Amino acid sequence: MRTRRKNVTFGKNKNDFALPLACLLLNALVIPGTGTLIYGEKQLGLSQFFLWLAGVILVLIGFPLLFLLIGFILIPVGFLLIVSAWIWALVTSIQFLIS
Repeated sequence: MRTRRKNVTFGKNKNDFALPLACLLLNALVIPGTGTLIYGEKQLGLSQFFLWLAGVILVLIGFPLLFLLIGFILIPVGFLLIVSAWIWALVTSIQFLIS
C-alpha cells in the first residue's frame, strides 16, 4: 500500500520564520540571490545573482588592468554592483520576514 505525501509549504504561514530566516542568512552570508531563489522568487533571485556576478567579473577583470586607466574604473564599478546586489537581496529577505 502506497502512502501519499502531504504537500508541505514552508514560509507561507505567518508564524513560520524558518524559511525566511534561512533565506536571509543565505542572501547575507553566501551569495546574493540564493535565498531569494530558494524562497521561490526566481526572477528576483536571478536578477540579484547576475548583478552580483557582473560585479565580481568587473573586479576580477579590473585587477590585472590596474596598470592601465581602465582598471581604476572597473574595480569601483564592480564593487558598487556587488554592494548594491547584497543590499537588494537583504531588503528582499527582510520583506520575506515581514510578510
